[in-house]
Amino acid sequence: RRANPAAANGVVVLINPPPAPPYAAAVVNNKALTLVGDGVPAVSLTSLRIENLAAGKSLVVRDLKIVGGMTLEANSGSVRIEDCPITGAAGVAVADSDGGPGLTITTSVDVAVERCTITGGMGVTNSITFDGGLGGDGTDVSSTLSVISQVVLHTCSVTGGEGGFAFAPAIGFNDGGKGLLSVASSRVHVSGCTAIGGPGGDGTGASACGNGGTGLTVLSGSPGQPLTTIQASTFQGGSAGTGFPCMGSPGAAMSVAGTVVNYAGPAHKFQGSSPLREGQTSVLNFKGQPGDQVYAWVSAFGGFTSLSKYEGVFLVAFPVLGNAAIFFGTCNAAGEVNVSFPVPNLSVPGVTIHLLSVFRTGSTFYLGPASYQTFVDSAF
Repeated sequence: RRANPAAANGVVVLINPPPAPPYAAAVVNNKALTLVGDGVPAVSLTSLRIENLAAGKSLVVRDLKIVGGMTLEANSGSVRIEDCPITGAAGVAVADSDGGPGLTITTSVDVAVERCTITGGMGVTNSITFDGGLGGDGTDVSSTLSVISQVVLHTCSVTGGEGGFAFAPAIGFNDGGKGLLSVASSRVHVSGCTAIGGPGGDGTGASACGNGGTGLTVLSGSPGQPLTTIQASTFQGGSAGTGFPCMGSPGAAMSVAGTVVNYAGPAHKFQGSSPLREGQTSVLNFKGQPGDQVYAWVSAFGGFTSLSKYEGVFLVAFPVLGNAAIFFGTCNAAGEVNVSFPVPNLSVPGVTIHLLSVFRTGSTFYLGPASYQTFVDSAF
């Protein structure tokens, strides 16, 4: 359902598992909220749309399972998505047989996606034409002439949906979805991720089998060339559809028409536990290289500044806690730093903090993933 227009900005919304999941579709329009799943099994929504978030506002979505696609549109503020399995809607046999994208991002200037598994919806057989529908893309990022989308994905798995089964000779109608698509001057940073094209749909008939989807597709287009930066990520084409007597073609790992820059540094991992009540123990887990020094910037607000010198994106805004990055320790032989502390008594019902990891290898600093911790009063 549509979020209450009277809901105050900055509110933490704990969402408990429903008696009969999933919850209905939700729309959040220009609200600085934290939406966090609280409990087991995972909380499911049929779809989630976030739109028109104004500059200076931050919205965090964590631990929600989206089963019919997520859409971000016209957001000038900071949108953060963490630990969310997202699947696009499957095609509908009597209407549009194409699967929907898992995550659609358009005209949103400050988006970070952390440790999410994103899958395009499956195409299905059209019950009228007997063609197979296209598999939905895993993640689509697009922009306009006046608004450039800026997105970072850390430690995500993105997969295109499978094409639908085709009975008619309709080559190309049931191809697998793209893993990750960036188009029209969108700026995308991909670190520690895997993007795989969807399998082509199977079929019967001379040309009824679909082709596998592309792992990463970067398209040029008005208003200009996109810029994609890649760090320690893997791309793989989808498998070919099969049948008798047809055979599709496997998808390409990458199809690039825009600008792509490969960073040489390693990917890093970082996660903070959430949500937590007063008195519970907060755990921060950092993963880098043995001997790395680990820091984090801590803020109440998100931001987005691409810094190629540090091979990453500065995802918090000032002011920050302590006016500097906080040192958390040196990675052990397994490349990890683990930090725990009790959640203090709060003066407010709930609060969300943004933590951005920084890893120092020798004299070189790397900006790593972010995590978003929500602390709430023990009464909730």
